[in-house]
Amino acid sequence: MGKYRIDPVTIDQIMDDFGVSCGDYAMEKEAFERFKTVAEKENIHLSVNEEDCDVPLMLFTVKGVRIPDD
Repeated sequence: MGKYRIDPVTIDQIMDDFGVSCGDYAMEKEAFERFKTVAEKENIHLSVNEEDCDVPLMLFTVKGVRIPDD
């Protein structure tokens, strides 16, 4: 299995492009469902794909993240 890490993050961190992700994230399905509830309340739009693998992952793009200028 490849390397991965689990980090607690806030909505603000996600919107500030946490981890320099360019808005692309992956979460376990259960965590994603909790995140999606908060995102809907905050009017944050997502583009979602479910990855078929041993651990059900939700791959998604958050629209409107603040990507820093390099």
